Amino acid sequence: MSSLKRVLGFWDCVFINLASIIGAGIFVVIGVASGLAGPAVILSMILAGIASIFIGLTFAELGGSIPKEGGVFEFGEELISPFAGFLGGWLWIFAGIVGASALGIALASYITPLAGLKIPVTITASIIILITGALNLLNIKTTAKIDTVFVAFVVFVLTSFSIFGITRFNPANFSNFTPNGLNGVIEASALLFFDYLGFTKITALGGEVKNPQKNIPLSIIFSILIVITLYVLTSISAISLGGSAIYNSPEPLATALKNSGSVEVTLISLAAIIAMIQVLFNSILGSSRVMLAMSSKKFLPKTFKKINHNGVPTHAVIISTIFSITLALTGNLVFVVSATSFSYLLFFIISGFAALKLKKKITPTTVIVTSILINISLLFFLEFNAWVVNLLVILFAVLYWLARKPFHQRLSLNN
Repeated sequence: MSSLKRVLGFWDCVFINLASIIGAGIFVVIGVASGLAGPAVILSMILAGIASIFIGLTFAELGGSIPKEGGVFEFGEELISPFAGFLGGWLWIFAGIVGASALGIALASYITPLAGLKIPVTITASIIILITGALNLLNIKTTAKIDTVFVAFVVFVLTSFSIFGITRFNPANFSNFTPNGLNGVIEASALLFFDYLGFTKITALGGEVKNPQKNIPLSIIFSILIVITLYVLTSISAISLGGSAIYNSPEPLATALKNSGSVEVTLISLAAIIAMIQVLFNSILGSSRVMLAMSSKKFLPKTFKKINHNGVPTHAVIISTIFSITLALTGNLVFVVSATSFSYLLFFIISGFAALKLKKKITPTTVIVTSILINISLLFFLEFNAWVVNLLVILFAVLYWLARKPFHQRLSLNN
């Protein structure tokens, strides 16, 4: 842990957050969500964004108070109990791994037809995750610079798309605004919550942030506000340009532009690919750092503490990559997105209770309690399989926790 250096400034944090947020959600998941909510997917996007603000305020509080590497694990461990910290870290790692799988599948669904490949999407997804895992072995300052360039390009393309669509506003495409009623809107918002999940990633890198008490909270709130604005404008433009054609489309923004010309479609596809690679990269990055933190506290095997010459936890990155590839072979995008959202929501609930235990809080208690209630309510709008797999993950975590205690007791006696 001592090999990690504080090299990330405020703008590095903002761009890492943006690179962790803007990905499959706006480029792929909005297609599935619009199939549930219709044009009211705009409201779903706003609701998911509001939920993220409440949770973001809680995380800003925690990230500034406990600015450590793998801080997401430290929150529960320091403020509630060792087991709460362990379970929170375990869920975070699982969410990052499954999230990387979701992004691999989403990215492969873009690249495979675009490149005219004749291989299954699952194989393409596995190759993409493998390459991204290898890139995670680079120095974090180098990857932060790459993030900055790529995020600037993606934001430029989405802003251009928004302007293009709004200036060609078509009211007819909004006539049947809520085809599936309020339930469809809320169900879509639970799915679209996946769009915003990356805002927490910077807290997992707390040990590498300069002036973390200031830079972590500010970067979280700033990045969420930027993304909400961008997502809502993009959603309005997508419906205005594409109407019902984008519903359940695997590439909804490209579909919305199908009558606009090949240059526009190519640009949006390129932006989608870059954005998803970034979020995939940062999912593995975040998981590996939490593995490192948990290993340093002897909650995971010591092999995850191994750091290479670039200051990267090598074995943690490799294990995250292998498990992500394994889950990507399911090829079920909706399932892995739901499973990812479910794991993060459970983790956010633990973190919310941890935030309530802080002695000095800037965020009002009512905001933290509201964030906990939002997280609990969103769980009930995710598919049943997400419940099953996460309950199994929790069961395995409990069994591992019970098994490791006697092992460490024997180890202490032997020493």
